[in-house]
Amino acid sequence: MLQFAKARKLRVHKVVNIPLTFGGRAVFMIQNILPAILSGFIRNFKIEDIRLALETFIPSPVTTPGRMNMFQFRKFNVLVDYAHNLPAFRL
Repeated sequence: MLQFAKARKLRVHKVVNIPLTFGGRAVFMIQNILPAILSGFIRNFKIEDIRLALETFIPSPVTTPGRMNMFQFRKFNVLVDYAHNLPAFRL
């Protein structure tokens, strides 16, 4: 049986500072990140290591080709993703 600390909240990082959330606008990515954080926590990863991973994993054509790739142009931005569900289109 798993035993958790008495704390009901575990502050890892502010959502707006996690690149995968695009400043907190990509709610579906927040929903993906939360169970990943919990899994790492349960497996005794240090909070600092989880935070560092969240801060440094930046979606790009190099790290995630075709998935959540933001291209910034002078007057507009383009997000390239294969968008397999409706929430992905709403970003």
